Amino acid sequence: MTRGKNRLVFLAGPIHEQPVLNLPAFRDAQQALIAQGYRVIVPYDLFEDHVPDWKEYARKCVHALIDCDLIATLPDFDQSKSSNLFLLISQELTIPVKQVEQLIPHEDHKS
Repeated sequence: MTRGKNRLVFLAGPIHEQPVLNLPAFRDAQQALIAQGYRVIVPYDLFEDHVPDWKEYARKCVHALIDCDLIATLPDFDQSKSSNLFLLISQELTIPVKQVEQLIPHEDHKS
């Protein structure tokens, strides 16, 4: 069986602070994780037609995150306004946090 074994992963990284809202990095990581057998929640997919303000974004992401088995972080995650909130929740709910690079074989990950 593949690595992810159907585990649900919340993909976290900077959005509002990045050019084109960092969408290419999210989609590349999503595809790589799916190829490893993970089910992936991408914050963009929680909002149908808009990028919300930070409070709306955080509320919906926290709701999705609490049901996940793992948080996978993109580079510069620590620069995200949401990073401290997500880390606090992960610690309190004992949800592991790993960098995307730790979850996928090196040859599968795009730089």
